[in-house]
Amino acid sequence: MLAATALTFAACNKTPDEPSTPVVNSIYWRVDPTTLEATPILADCGISNPYSISVFDNLIYLTTDGGYSSNGDVVCFNLSGLKQWQAEAGILPSKVEPYENVNTNLLAYVLNEGLWGGNNASLGSINRYRGYMTNNVFRNANHRSLGDVAQDVVAYGHKAYVSVTFSNTIEVIDTRNDTVIKQIRMGEGSPTASNPRKIVPHGGKIYVSCYDPCSVVRIDTATLQVEAICQLGTYRPEGLGVAGDKLFVASTFQIDEQSVPSYDNKVYVVDLGTFTVDSTITVGLNPTVLKVVDGSHVAVGCVGNYADEKASLVIINANDGSQRRATKALYNFDTDGGFIYGYESTY
Repeated sequence: MLAATALTFAACNKTPDEPSTPVVNSIYWRVDPTTLEATPILADCGISNPYSISVFDNLIYLTTDGGYSSNGDVVCFNLSGLKQWQAEAGILPSKVEPYENVNTNLLAYVLNEGLWGGNNASLGSINRYRGYMTNNVFRNANHRSLGDVAQDVVAYGHKAYVSVTFSNTIEVIDTRNDTVIKQIRMGEGSPTASNPRKIVPHGGKIYVSCYDPCSVVRIDTATLQVEAICQLGTYRPEGLGVAGDKLFVASTFQIDEQSVPSYDNKVYVVDLGTFTVDSTITVGLNPTVLKVVDGSHVAVGCVGNYADEKASLVIINANDGSQRRATKALYNFDTDGGFIYGYESTY
């Protein structure tokens, strides 16, 4: 979850009877990582309070936060900006993730974070093309709560992995029937770490960023055991992705004893062979969202300090570590087909 901020977005102001042509004041953009050209999209979306964005199957899935007090929605658009459907999800829907099932290429999980301390995170399932939502598939299949603040879900083969930060668990789910294969309890045994955040799969492993200690853990998807831990610095890691034989990890913030935050400006580059830090790349302040665009480009969303240090979108060349800054600062984004799709921040 991105830190809560007083974001203000310009409304999508296209009227329904206008031609389906994007307008320049859209908050939603497609960025080409090679040219850095930003093209406005979703001009007629009507959503000025997005909470997350997921892109796959040539469709864009936006979620809304429901005002943090009620259920949010999932809204699906095609790449031309035409709305396909809208469905009610759970509390703070934060990701839509396609998965393998008996109806291959039809379903996707909808992860709902829930409220901190509420133990009300949940997992739903939705038909990607029709918008038919089944809420609480995790509870229905396993007869218990998902936990306290679900942070990420990644489908890999016939398994899905859900990180639940304050419950200190990673739920490993059989996507064919939504039942738990194993609950990996973080913070127990050795090596391990607590407060799991973002997940990326690669080469039969999943890599998970963790807050305590600030690190990345490697979990084998066959044994479902934590194999190794890569220590980072003192700032909390968030987004991560694999390009080539390197793992890129965004390093965000830390909080002192007086609960005052300070922000990092680095991306760690971890060698997957040795599972140690190879180097660091200095980017903008508070890098949070990190997604691999293709084998040569890594996109990093730097949130800034929510005041005088503005947000930025940095494109890293995965081959040599060089970087360029895009003209649009995307507060949150996803990647698909060699492009970056996201929504803009005023910071």
